[in-house]
Amino acid sequence: MKQRITSMQGVAILVNTIVPSAVLQLPGYVIQITKQDGWITILFALLVGLMFTYLIVKICSQSNGKPFMSWMESRFGSAIAFVIGISLCGYYFLTATSVVRQFTTYVLEQLLSATPMLVIASMITLVSIYMAWQGVEAMARIHFIVLAFSFLLMGVSLFLLWGYFDWTNFLPMFETAPMRHLSAATMPIGWLSEISAVLFLLPYFEKPVQGAKAAIWGTITSAAMIALSVLIIIAVFGVKIINALSYPVFAALSMVEVGNFAERIDVFLLTAWMASMFAKVSVFLFCFMQLLDYTFRVKIRSNVLFPYAIAAFICAAAIYTWQRNANFISFSFTTLSLYLILNNYVIHLLIWLGLRLTRRKSMIAAEGAGT
Repeated sequence: MKQRITSMQGVAILVNTIVPSAVLQLPGYVIQITKQDGWITILFALLVGLMFTYLIVKICSQSNGKPFMSWMESRFGSAIAFVIGISLCGYYFLTATSVVRQFTTYVLEQLLSATPMLVIASMITLVSIYMAWQGVEAMARIHFIVLAFSFLLMGVSLFLLWGYFDWTNFLPMFETAPMRHLSAATMPIGWLSEISAVLFLLPYFEKPVQGAKAAIWGTITSAAMIALSVLIIIAVFGVKIINALSYPVFAALSMVEVGNFAERIDVFLLTAWMASMFAKVSVFLFCFMQLLDYTFRVKIRSNVLFPYAIAAFICAAAIYTWQRNANFISFSFTTLSLYLILNNYVIHLLIWLGLRLTRRKSMIAAEGAGT
């Protein structure tokens, strides 16, 4: 029986593909550049992200219901499909590796400082590969539950933080130069382009239009959650002490208390965030396994040892690619953002152009045969 997911589950998967790591790094980065107008930067990034999502929607509309790489081969031939597969293989490997390293670094710095990095990274990759191995239906259910729980806790936290808000922190508004917004928007534009993962979910929707809807709402919801985190940080802390905070979102949420009987409400939101990070890694590993299966003709499910080998490979790359955390942070704020934009925008633009060209050729050939 073919596995199926709903549009809502698709949105949950896509939001969890973007937001968990974005809220960890983006708010502080954006506020440092555009100060109290940081939320405007996220809105600008959303506009650009929606343009990219429109491109993805146009690709989705031509889907024939086959797995993404098989569909590419049927339209472009095996040689071009192989090139696409190699490019996307590198993309999903690099992004999965960087997310594992980001998650590992946070856990090591904030929670388990005495635990070896290898142990933490191994746990993250093994749990995530297990989620991906269970199939898209099981993944979708987990993602939906995690996102629903996150929404609930965010609403509660926002309500409890309301008394800490200083609305004068947003003044003066609209004084940031457009070029600074453009510079600050590079990183969120890169993160929002991860919506392209929907192409690997297309065969599991009842209709391609469901994938298109999931991409649109996934982009809007992700940007809204990132913008909300920026707004909360500015309202609570202002913009002067952001450089002193490693993780400003969690610093703001740690202030929440309910009387004398409930402190550190942020622990519950942190739990949901950690679950969403596992979910995020599982998406990249799910796509990576599909690409390995097609590009290198590796029958992943033919041997139970394959997922452990992939987990070990990702884990080793996450630990040893960056010898120091400072190197990884520099990579995340510069190289990774540009790579996300160039890889996602260029590859998918070329795919869209190719689909238009081959579709037009097939239509001309059909008209010629009819006459």
